[in-house]
Amino acid sequence: MNTQPIADFIKHHYRHFNSAALIDAAEAYKRHLADGGKMMVTLAGAMSPVTLAGALTEQNAEVLFMATLAQLVRPGAPVIYGGFTSNVDMRSGAPAFGTPEYAKAAFEFVLASSRTR
Repeated sequence: MNTQPIADFIKHHYRHFNSAALIDAAEAYKRHLADGGKMMVTLAGAMSPVTLAGALTEQNAEVLFMATLAQLVRPGAPVIYGGFTSNVDMRSGAPAFGTPEYAKAAFEFVLASSRTR
């Protein structure tokens, strides 16, 4: 049984020289998860409020909660303020990446994170 179908798919099909960044990011994410790291993902209309304002508010609250928890467990631990917000297709429920809503959410998240220290 293949226990790494996504990793194997990427290594087999992503052979173009521009794919190096994607492969490096995927491997870094895999190491991050193996080390017990977490990644925050909010999808407007699925697991967070349907409005971008609501989804971004939830994402910010989740990130700040995890940063606080990290400091309680290990005071002084480095924390990266990061997350991901997109929306879902309301007919199928599938994540809808590359939409104008995603671009707006990414831009607004950068603005919010630049004010958090």
